[in-house]
Amino acid sequence: MQNTAGQSGDTAIRGPMDWNAIAAQKADAGSVLNHYRALYALRNTYDALRGGISYVADSNGQSGWSGYSSGGNHIAFVREYYGEKILVVHNLSSSPMNIRVNLASTQLAFDATMSVTPLMGGGSYPDLSAANRSYYDVGQLGGYCTRILYLGVVPSRYNGLTYDSARTAPWSGESGQHWTAAWFRGTPNNWGTTAMTQNADKTWTTTQTFGSGNPRFKISRYQDWSEAYPSADFPVPGAGTYVIVFNDQTKEITVTPTVQPPAAPSLSPAGGTWTLPLSGSPSVQFGCATSGVSYRYTIGTVDPTAGSGTEASFWTVPATVGTYKLNVVSVKDGLASTVTTGTYIVENGTGSGKLTITMKSNGSSQNVKFPGDFNSWNIGTTNSINVGANGTVSLSLDGVVTAGALAQGNSSGALELQVINVSGGSWSNYWSFANWTKVGCSAPDGKQITIPCAANRNVTLVIDVSTTTLTAVVQ
Repeated sequence: MQNTAGQSGDTAIRGPMDWNAIAAQKADAGSVLNHYRALYALRNTYDALRGGISYVADSNGQSGWSGYSSGGNHIAFVREYYGEKILVVHNLSSSPMNIRVNLASTQLAFDATMSVTPLMGGGSYPDLSAANRSYYDVGQLGGYCTRILYLGVVPSRYNGLTYDSARTAPWSGESGQHWTAAWFRGTPNNWGTTAMTQNADKTWTTTQTFGSGNPRFKISRYQDWSEAYPSADFPVPGAGTYVIVFNDQTKEITVTPTVQPPAAPSLSPAGGTWTLPLSGSPSVQFGCATSGVSYRYTIGTVDPTAGSGTEASFWTVPATVGTYKLNVVSVKDGLASTVTTGTYIVENGTGSGKLTITMKSNGSSQNVKFPGDFNSWNIGTTNSINVGANGTVSLSLDGVVTAGALAQGNSSGALELQVINVSGGSWSNYWSFANWTKVGCSAPDGKQITIPCAANRNVTLVIDVSTTTLTAVVQ
């Protein structure tokens, strides 16, 4: 408008446009006209300036929006739209001012290093990094000046999903902009802030264990109470572990209890060493602090967690020399505990070298003798058994399993003997065990019983005619 100084009312308002003044402003790069033209151009170019959300930052010791609204002489904020971030700084005073901005106070996500490009205000700027994010220096702004800096796009905040560069709609076509972070606050963390994990569907999840005594919580958008849901504390049913899911669009909260695996089992004894011969039937008993569990164990390197192993509440120590690694888990509701391991050793002791032979007859009586290592293979030996039909008779010989005796036969690491009918009394009257079942022993030539053992061990041999079974036990 033309100069209407001294005029008032409608006359001043309706004065014709002063085109000479407009021409002057067009020619002046620093004019108000060109300033607003530049702002409009930036707004039309960058979505963050046109459709984003403002996150007011702390700056020069001034605390965010509250500091500005309480009479601050400047303001700094980040405009953000689907990852695109632009920093805007206004000096609202008439005096020049050096301004440092705490971008970390916005709680937005930034890459480790981001190049900074001036959109308004000129100059050159250092990269934005973790080292300077809390005090980024935008330099000196003249009185009533504005500086606009392009920070870039951070798609990483979208949990690895493809970034929509067109940004024509919010994530997944939803109607609102999702939070950049969500914080769990409640009785499990003494109302502190625990970061929640964003899911593929943009909901937020955390797993928390609550104690008794009015367990409850809230979900906050920031690490303060400026925006938190629900308005009243959310109560949980009782003590236990729960999976909490929060929808930042609908503010819906779901709480689902989890099933915990049982406690790891205890072993009694936790480890040990036994010496042969074993006394009784020693065993390792399993126990658990969790009630109603079953147990599964393996020996060696096999992991019982995945379902392998034997179901039992104890393990019987074997009467065989060796080192045994016992692995045990507790199982309840289909879940296995962590593995408890114990090491158990069975070693040779100093035995008496006793040989016990037990004959179990069938419907016929048996009268046999036993030439072998222990009696120098004497065919006329008096080491014999005479048992009636369906009877059982044992022969015990003390101190006969010696190193000298074991050296008599074909193998120094085994006790060897034959069974010969007393009637006839010759080697041709031997028994054949070729088709018998043999446990703990063998009969390589069909007639000579061979029992692997060491000197001074106690050896028991059971000859069961009714089942045609040879069973040898060395202790």
